Amino acid sequence: MANAKLPPFITWRKGRPRFIPGAGERDLGFRGEDLRHRDRAGAPWLSFEEACAWGAARHAEILAARAAGRRRKGATAARRIMTLEDLLRDWLSSDAFKAIPSPRTREGYRKQVDAILLKPQTRDDRRAGRARERESFAAMPVTAIEPPEANGFIEYQIRTRGLYMGRASRAVLVQAFRWGRTSTSWRLKQNPFAGLRFKKPDGRIVIWSDAEIRQLVDAADALGLASVGDSILLGLFTGQRQGDRLSLCDDGLIDGRRQFRQSKTGAIVAIPETPRLRERLEQARARVRVVMLKFGTRPDTIVVFENTGRDYRPDTYRHNFETVRAAASLGMVEIDGRVTIADPKILGADFAHRLHNRMTWLLQPMPSCADKRDQDLRDTSVTWLARASCTVPEIAAITGHEPKSIYNILTHYLAITPELADAAIGKLVTWMDREGITV
Repeated sequence: MANAKLPPFITWRKGRPRFIPGAGERDLGFRGEDLRHRDRAGAPWLSFEEACAWGAARHAEILAARAAGRRRKGATAARRIMTLEDLLRDWLSSDAFKAIPSPRTREGYRKQVDAILLKPQTRDDRRAGRARERESFAAMPVTAIEPPEANGFIEYQIRTRGLYMGRASRAVLVQAFRWGRTSTSWRLKQNPFAGLRFKKPDGRIVIWSDAEIRQLVDAADALGLASVGDSILLGLFTGQRQGDRLSLCDDGLIDGRRQFRQSKTGAIVAIPETPRLRERLEQARARVRVVMLKFGTRPDTIVVFENTGRDYRPDTYRHNFETVRAAASLGMVEIDGRVTIADPKILGADFAHRLHNRMTWLLQPMPSCADKRDQDLRDTSVTWLARASCTVPEIAAITGHEPKSIYNILTHYLAITPELADAAIGKLVTWMDREGITV
């Protein structure tokens, strides 16, 4: 399958084949469809070989229709009703979409299109392999979508999926309709989503305490996920985003600064290293050497997943961080030689009483860790640097933040931490004394 090539107009996404004709093919009467047995929702999907055979046969029909120069029977009726799903599928296969430079952005748009066209699915449905139901809005004729209908759909998305997803859906639909207005195949007259305005999510600025950082790093080490602890300390002392941290490579010391290189972009982050980061990097290098011997891998990145010997996939890191956070908030115990998270859901609400003589606490609970997120490390890095009397340009040189973002973080933080104000007044008094200023 890896070396096979799909026929034209057939896409293969996570084991789900679909026929997506272009505008010219739709003019001939061909319609997009999922490739399933018995052509109904919930039916098994065609295998890769079956999809190739089906696609080859359909391509032959398309070539014959082109040569005949006439529409298939029923093509006129099909052409009159072009749905939102048709528009979104066309946009995803357009040259404009393929020209978006970031693969991550393109993948995010594809997932959001699924969230627009398909209803939410429960975990039980996913485990049972049940097909997702289509949103009725997906079948709505594009020409019938005006601002009231657009507004109603986004409000529905916000109710059912939350504010972030609703706003993300609107952003994707704005892009798709914008493309439709310039496309010679669609020539849309308006963009009904462009003028909609919805409440912005409240900004999240959360600062970790030193005790919480120690707790999370200790939990990671106790669970055998020291790589998560490496990432946490990298985030604290470099202020880099999670995705950038997971791709950081260590190019060593140059002119007294530690040179970190992002493996995917080649961007360089050069900063003086703290003694704690230096110590952790040495420990990480030693651990990675052992993992490399075990798996026969040669990872370039600093953060290496212990179970594979390779750099992290984002979803895997997110899952491991959540596990570490649960251990940090609930604590860890050893019961009859087995180390486990002290989760009452697993051990029973009265586990401490029942297992008193067989249980040893390895890590005491710290409930404040329960709501911490990896993204908070950038805010924490900024505020710690500010508390150390670093200027905004100095902070930006380390973390890569825009000055406006740094001011925004510090504005929120100053409301609950008066230490910076104390330091500023102290500097003012010292300066007045030095200059002999009296008022």
